[in-house]
Amino acid sequence: MSFHFLAHRIVGWHNRKKPRQRPKRLDWLRELAPPVSWWRDWDKSERLAAALARLLEKRNASLEAVFAILYSRPMIRKVAAFLDDNRDTRPYLKSLRKAAEKSSVGTRDQRDALLEDW
Repeated sequence: MSFHFLAHRIVGWHNRKKPRQRPKRLDWLRELAPPVSWWRDWDKSERLAAALARLLEKRNASLEAVFAILYSRPMIRKVAAFLDDNRDTRPYLKSLRKAAEKSSVGTRDQRDALLEDW
């Protein structure tokens, strides 16, 4: 599966309004998106966002790629929160935020969502 295809699928599932519209059978989720914490194992939306944050960081995705994949403010905030929670991924988040400060890439709302709380 390609990175962009997988990322768009994750965002699409996450943005669905009703949880029952999300796919029930996500066997690959266990490997790609382990539980965020033992008490939140059931939350597939959280796990998908965490997986996407890991994938973006692992691929060192550019700000342009991040905004092409994460087009909604809530998803940008959730992925940024996961990146900020892990000291190993914080430098990547910091590089994205520095790029967003100096760039006109994406929409103003996307840049504001990424820069919020910084």
